[in-house]
Amino acid sequence: MKYNCLKEVTRYWDDLPIRLKLQEKTPEQGKKYWAISIRTTYLNSTRKNRRFYYSKKIGFWTIPTKIIVELLKEAEEKELFDKIYNDKYERFEGGTASFIYSDKTPDYQKHLNKITCFSKNEPEWIFKKPFFVISQEPGNTWRKIMIVKQDFSLITFRSCTTEKTYRPKIYMEDDSLWFVDNAMMDVSVQVMKIFKERLFALTQSI
Repeated sequence: MKYNCLKEVTRYWDDLPIRLKLQEKTPEQGKKYWAISIRTTYLNSTRKNRRFYYSKKIGFWTIPTKIIVELLKEAEEKELFDKIYNDKYERFEGGTASFIYSDKTPDYQKHLNKITCFSKNEPEWIFKKPFFVISQEPGNTWRKIMIVKQDFSLITFRSCTTEKTYRPKIYMEDDSLWFVDNAMMDVSVQVMKIFKERLFALTQSI
């Protein structure tokens, strides 16, 4: 997969750059498409990119929600979410993403279990009634997920997949069909717009 960054916005947290990038992705086979990438680096490291979403030493990547809200607002101003960059999902023969909202589903705990890893050192707040949005992509092999701490102070984004040959990945206990993608998330423009709208609605008072 080849990446070409078209636009990006940046904020800093503990001296680490946090970036939202509008990227043109060109697979070895098939048509190009666009995605929003979340990127950062490791603390006290010469590496220019944080490769893994989870590590034994650091755990799962989380960040203050206010940083993401600022990034999303600037990304909106700079038109990173322009509909011309919407993913047509042609690699899945078209379609649109579907969504599950934590405050609208009768199966809250069931869905939370399917997007968390009990045996890994998940942040404690993940198991204390967080807000979440789960996006199911066409083709039913990828989910894109936003999880927000109940008091809105922290947030994380992750992907899950059923693709057994995909690497890097983290095995999940609740559902053997699904794995957590252990790379930092790429997500379609239209799905990130839904995440943005939901997050703004949740955090408008902070």
